[in-house]
Amino acid sequence: GCTEPIALSLAAAKARQILGKLPDRIRLFVSGNIIKNVKSVVVPNTGGLHGMEAAVCAGIVAGDPDRELQVISAIPKEKHAEIRAYLETVDIQIQPSDSALVFDIDLYVSAGEDTVRLRIVNHHTNIVLIRRNEEVLLELPVSESSEDHLTDKSCLTVEKIVEFVEALDTSDIRDCVGRQIQCN
Repeated sequence: GCTEPIALSLAAAKARQILGKLPDRIRLFVSGNIIKNVKSVVVPNTGGLHGMEAAVCAGIVAGDPDRELQVISAIPKEKHAEIRAYLETVDIQIQPSDSALVFDIDLYVSAGEDTVRLRIVNHHTNIVLIRRNEEVLLELPVSESSEDHLTDKSCLTVEKIVEFVEALDTSDIRDCVGRQIQCN
């Protein structure tokens, strides 16, 4: 749960940049995995604030979206009070998403009549949707899996795994597996 709050901060910082002003309303829809990994974690560079609301407010108030996963790494201590004050006054609502994706952040920020929607899916910097009011600025296809096209798993059948294990000389892996067993 250490990078998920940063992904929330990134989404918020980018949405504020596109909105062009401080939002007065925030609606966040997140997958259960995001909730699990962020709800209690301390958000870096916020003066000890924790949870999803703090991650979003830190990104909005002091985040630099151009730094991606370093979005809140350079927040000075002087900004901590501003983040806390914003957190205590902004209208923020967070709800579980209906999405079947494990990693899904769907953020809406509004100021007056202007609204920005920004969605990140499957991994921490994968922005797939940006909409300002009715104008679509970015829309990419959403894949069902965060692991699509990353690894060829066609060789991972039960038969192939059994074949590998039966042919394996355990002395070839003793050092590596031994260290893993010792650490665990």
